[in-house]
Amino acid sequence: MWKWIKWAYKHTIVYSQEIVLGWAWVAFGLLGSNAPLISTLQLEYSTLADVFSVAFITTGVFMLIAIAKPKLLFPAFVFSSFVSIGALIGSIGVDSFDATPLYPATWALFAFVSITQAIRHYHDWTDVDGD
Repeated sequence: MWKWIKWAYKHTIVYSQEIVLGWAWVAFGLLGSNAPLISTLQLEYSTLADVFSVAFITTGVFMLIAIAKPKLLFPAFVFSSFVSIGALIGSIGVDSFDATPLYPATWALFAFVSITQAIRHYHDWTDVDGD
């Protein structure tokens, strides 16, 4: 039991940024319906709103699984990058009274974090020797 608690504590401290990002994606997917940040995507792509929700949930779950298996962090962040870039592109073209520059900026920040973290974890993913 103590070994598991020690492992969980270490992973919580080391991967706290990934945990927050993973849960944020899950929250966007589950709670984002008609929320202002997500409604910009729903206005532009109303038929694809469910696809965005599934993509957000999948990204979050993938990120949370990758915390237990750190070798998966690189592909998790690459996937997160594609989803956030898709959301960014989708939110830029929205012409409505509730469209605000804050929403594309949020998706741009998610893309920035995802891309930089993918670059950071690339070495761990390609490290065959275990160095």
